[in-house]
Amino acid sequence: MRGLAFWQNWAIVGLSKHRGGDNTFSGLELDELLVAKDAEPRCGMMAIDLTTGAIVHLLRFEGIVTELYDVQVIPAVQKPMALGFQTDEIAQLITLEL
Repeated sequence: MRGLAFWQNWAIVGLSKHRGGDNTFSGLELDELLVAKDAEPRCGMMAIDLTTGAIVHLLRFEGIVTELYDVQVIPAVQKPMALGFQTDEIAQLITLEL
C-alpha cells in the first residue's frame, strides 16, 4: 500500500510494485504471502467501501508505471488526467493565477 485518502464512505488506496534492484523493501512477509497465494504485486488504485470493507473499484497501472507515492481526492473534478514531464504537454496545460 502506498498512499491513502478518505472521501465520504470510501478509502482510496494506492498500490505499488517492488522497486527493482532495491533491497530496502526485500525480505518482507508480504513477499512470502504473495508466493503462497500465487499472486503478483500490483500498481494501481483501489476504492474500498468503508461500511463493508469490500473493494468496489480497482484501477490497475501496467507498463512503465510501477510505483505511486500518494493518492488524493479532488472533489468535483470531472475529467482528471495525469501529465508527465517528458513532453511539452505539461507546459501547455498548467496555468498559474497571479
